[in-house]
Amino acid sequence: FEAIGFAGMDLYLDWFFCNGPDIKYWLQKCRCELNQLPMRQWSKKQIQNVVSFLIFITLSVRSDLVAVLAVSAPLVSMKLSSRAIRQDHGIADGEAFKANMKRALNLFYGAAFAHGAISALWMTAQAGANTWIEVIVSDQHGFSPKVIRAYLRKTKDMCLKNKTSATSWNLITYGAGLLDSSLPEEYAAGGRVLTMLIDKDVPLQVRRLLIRSPRQRIQKLIGTLAWRSPADQEMIWLAARIVEHLASDLNLAHFPGALECISSLLNHKILHLPFVPGQREDGEGIDKDLLLPGLRILENLAHDTTNCTLIYNSKGLLSKIVAPVSSNEFVEDIKSSDN
Repeated sequence: FEAIGFAGMDLYLDWFFCNGPDIKYWLQKCRCELNQLPMRQWSKKQIQNVVSFLIFITLSVRSDLVAVLAVSAPLVSMKLSSRAIRQDHGIADGEAFKANMKRALNLFYGAAFAHGAISALWMTAQAGANTWIEVIVSDQHGFSPKVIRAYLRKTKDMCLKNKTSATSWNLITYGAGLLDSSLPEEYAAGGRVLTMLIDKDVPLQVRRLLIRSPRQRIQKLIGTLAWRSPADQEMIWLAARIVEHLASDLNLAHFPGALECISSLLNHKILHLPFVPGQREDGEGIDKDLLLPGLRILENLAHDTTNCTLIYNSKGLLSKIVAPVSSNEFVEDIKSSDN
């Protein structure tokens, strides 16, 4: 049954419920590649836009057909089996030599009906179980249902391909793996997962995993601190939170340009950005004031004497650190907090 039923139903359910985000990520990747083309290749960009649209339509139609077949196949099998088992197919009761054939056909139709019923029940149970797990974990631990749903989908896909690959798999490794993605949405999703875990009192485990991870991953997070596009404000904030928890274990000499990226968080022009609600996965707003994360990063880096020397020798960094203390906004914030 597992070879022809349950494992296949898991795959079809995964495709049916999660094909939309996969197509979305694919389109984002195509869009990023198109945006990198120079303007002189305008005609090529238009052709690739048309091709991308046609591929999107084809994938959508194909996935819809597969989903319809996956859901309706057990019901169709049960219906046809129940109809066929009531027919004699030209086998009369007096034909003794065909009696065994009739019993064999009835056994086959009964088995087909049972398989369809079990598959239908399994699909229903799987859908209900996933929803139940999302609700329970979200209520008990405060995790985002969207994060749990994506984590379950990825875990199921890994187990279907190779059960041993999920031995050391957990929510932390899932979030850290997303940081390596070239897709902006997946990269941001990884930042949300790790920040969520840091807020849930598991920063030590997150720090241990990221410190042992490839250096390019941490370098990417540090480089994100220097992004300035308004659309990237959430990812800058998430990267700042993660780097803040890694800073005490980092050696600045191993990350060229790190101080320039960190000092950009202290830019006076972005110290008091407005509070924008609804940016996080749990629907809460993000306080995009990057001053405190930037100062905490420098504070944690200063635990190492080598880092202290590099910070001291960095041109203009000390003036940026002191500048907020004398700013009018800072004084007003202190007065408002005292009131």
